[in-house]
Amino acid sequence: MSIAEIQDGNPFRKESVESALNEKFGIPNGTKLFQKFVKEGILAKDGYLYSVPIPSMHQWMKSELQPIIFTTIEF
Repeated sequence: MSIAEIQDGNPFRKESVESALNEKFGIPNGTKLFQKFVKEGILAKDGYLYSVPIPSMHQWMKSELQPIIFTTIEF
């Protein structure tokens, strides 16, 4: 399941976002970016599931990750 298919506020598995990031940026960089999203509060972790706590951030992630279009990202 991709992030675009997840309703706002619903939990999802790590792979829903991390796999898209790994595909675009490679495994080391995609994983680092995913961890940065968690550290910065873009993603929240609850046990084995994640969510996007801010609805506007969820909409942003949907637009950016489906398809993935990033212009500049610092790792």
